[in-house]
Amino acid sequence: MKKLIFCLTILSFFVACEPAVNSDHLSSIAGMVKDLDSREPLSDVYVFTTPNSTTTNTDSNGNFELQNIKVRSYSVYAKKAGYQTNHVDVTTVAGDFIYVTIDLKKNDDDKKETE
Repeated sequence: MKKLIFCLTILSFFVACEPAVNSDHLSSIAGMVKDLDSREPLSDVYVFTTPNSTTTNTDSNGNFELQNIKVRSYSVYAKKAGYQTNHVDVTTVAGDFIYVTIDLKKNDDDKKETE
């Protein structure tokens, strides 16, 4: 019984010391991914961050949103077949969202095929 009480006491200590994650500690990153040359929005682009938070794909208008991520600095990457991966660096703010635009350049091999 003493071991059980001891374990519960220790567990309660760790739970009480763990900071709660609430909306005051979260942010969002929204944006658009465009073709660098044509300035047209790109759909179905894989968007992710480092350090890892969440991932998504752009919609048919090139828009994306990464919601409820921890407040910190991130590199936001955009990756699509036929294009060079690119990123932007951002620092999120609690309770707010950051808007970014990421331009992707076609791979040189792909540009030659379309010319």
